[in-house]
Amino acid sequence: MLKSGTLITVKREADKKKNAVYHGPRFDVYAEDEHGTIYDLEMQNQNHHDIEKRMAIYQGKLENQALYAGQSFSERRQTVILFLCDHDVYNLNRVHYQLIPQLVGHPEILIDNGETNVIVNLKGDASKQAALNQEMLTYFNDGTVTGKFSAALDRAVREVKNDVKKHIGNKSS
Repeated sequence: MLKSGTLITVKREADKKKNAVYHGPRFDVYAEDEHGTIYDLEMQNQNHHDIEKRMAIYQGKLENQALYAGQSFSERRQTVILFLCDHDVYNLNRVHYQLIPQLVGHPEILIDNGETNVIVNLKGDASKQAALNQEMLTYFNDGTVTGKFSAALDRAVREVKNDVKKHIGNKSS
């Protein structure tokens, strides 16, 4: 699910709403890596029973940046939507679910459209996961830092919380 790599751009709460009429997402965390892959990381603490539709809207907004004018469609950049949920969306006790497009009537034929959609169940059984994923799940469930990855997450979370405190403090002045 997660791979070690270098993120070169990270933006918190990147607003992609450009239209007053249509619904536009506000990305919780928008990032790009050294390979040009675009990521959107979303936190969901309530099950609204619409996660697949939410993912489609977020993917649609990432599409605007996946291909530059004049580029061939084969040069389209990968896009990844990752929803971190504190509930099991499908009640199958899995740690993560990857939604994939496939050819109707031929489930063995997977369609690579350059999009990856993953739902992470933060309450799932982490013991069946790779070490990096176990570290992430442990951190998000109880705040325990167990390695470099969770230490980086902890620093980022603290930075966001400090920004929010500063932002709220500035509004009341």
